Amino acid sequence: MPDTHAKLFTPSGSHRWLECTASAKLNAELADTTSSFAEEGTAAHSLCEYKVLKAFHDMDIHIKDLPDEDPTKSPYYDAEMEECCTEYCNFVVDSFKHAKDPMIFIENRLDLDRWMPGGFGTADCIICSEGVMHIIDFKYGKGVEVDATENSQLMCYALGAIDALEFLYDEIRTIQLTIFQPRLHNISAWGLTYEDLMSWAETKLKPAVDAILSDNCTYKAGEHCRFCKAKTMCRARAEANLELARYDFRNPPELSDLEVEEVVKKASDLKDWLEGLQAYMEKKALEGYQWNEFKLVRGRSVRKIVKPDEVAKVFIEQGKDPWKPQELKTLTELEKLMGKKAFNEACGQYVMKPEGKPTLVPRSDKRDEISPSDLKSSAAEDFAAPVDDIEI
Repeated sequence: MPDTHAKLFTPSGSHRWLECTASAKLNAELADTTSSFAEEGTAAHSLCEYKVLKAFHDMDIHIKDLPDEDPTKSPYYDAEMEECCTEYCNFVVDSFKHAKDPMIFIENRLDLDRWMPGGFGTADCIICSEGVMHIIDFKYGKGVEVDATENSQLMCYALGAIDALEFLYDEIRTIQLTIFQPRLHNISAWGLTYEDLMSWAETKLKPAVDAILSDNCTYKAGEHCRFCKAKTMCRARAEANLELARYDFRNPPELSDLEVEEVVKKASDLKDWLEGLQAYMEKKALEGYQWNEFKLVRGRSVRKIVKPDEVAKVFIEQGKDPWKPQELKTLTELEKLMGKKAFNEACGQYVMKPEGKPTLVPRSDKRDEISPSDLKSSAAEDFAAPVDDIEI
């Protein structure tokens, strides 16, 4: 049961399940997925932890041992990650230095069982000083700008931190929440009192947890659906998006200004929903499911040069410059420079046209249907919907 509850009550998903209590159990039952974005975020967090611990170690302040693995060996490590994590490290160090008689905790696991049975979370950074608790959360993602104001994830962390550290700082009266999101140049900060935090926990958090535990849940579609694993097949979200149908595709002059504004406002959500449905259908088709009105075909592919150095050598031998600044000219530009026929004769062996990515189309499409058994076993992964995780 604790494992089940831990999946139900994730601080990182609280933005969603506080609004749509039914989504808690749905998401707990669905298999976890990952994406390159999530893995990149995890790598960045590891580098942040290493840099902060190393910085304090150099100041003769031992927080905990340095990780055994070198985070710079990650395949996602690059100059941008190095710069962003250094900025975060400097921010944490400066925040610590400006606090009065502080204690700092890095990547600390917080028990949230008092508020959500079996729940826990890991805070990137907690700085406690006289009367003040500062929660700092690093976000490497750049898809969505995250706001610290009334941020439920950080408020959950604050509740766990108070329970864990109140014996050290029983006079904590102010909680400061900070989102540090360097790739969007976003440092968002918000403060609240101890009383405000406890009021939120009693009036907002506790009723939602009680509803989830008692199966007295409700569905609610909204902006929070973006981070729900069940968003594609959720009937409540479908009904919310299909509200657009009541406009019956009328021309703009037949709509009021308020109606036009409402349609445009919903357009991005509708587009996201439809793309999710299509990704779901394609994944099912790759697994062998036969749709009545749709089939899998090979999508369009683009020719590519596989041995640019050999192609460049051919052009240079003919006295032609194949280079743009820093890179080889495009295939089309090279054909124009040498002549298409001459290029094919001299460089055709260095050009390949990969198979098109499988795509789902109406059965009326003239392209030949392909069978999932003809595809590589990894092809299904091409259609795995990326995880848009606001917490990364």
